[in-house]
Amino acid sequence: MRLAARGVSGSLHQFTQKVTNKRGEVVEYPKVNGTRNLNNAKHWRWQISWKEKVDGKWRTRCRKIPSTKVATVKHQILKGGDIERILKLL
Repeated sequence: MRLAARGVSGSLHQFTQKVTNKRGEVVEYPKVNGTRNLNNAKHWRWQISWKEKVDGKWRTRCRKIPSTKVATVKHQILKGGDIERILKLL
């Protein structure tokens, strides 16, 4: 199960990134020694996504965020903070 914060201002998602290195091996980032912990923000890559209306059509926008800002962004989403304000924090 993955953690996510959802609110009117957007959604915060955790994910990992798989990359094939020069030797053809698939490596998962961020690298973690041992088991990946759901509650440790440094064990994941993070992104915030939101919807905005552009030329009369709804578009989904995404932005990656550093793991050091996860708690701040999560708090802003859960309290219903404006997406422009959240993006300024980043």
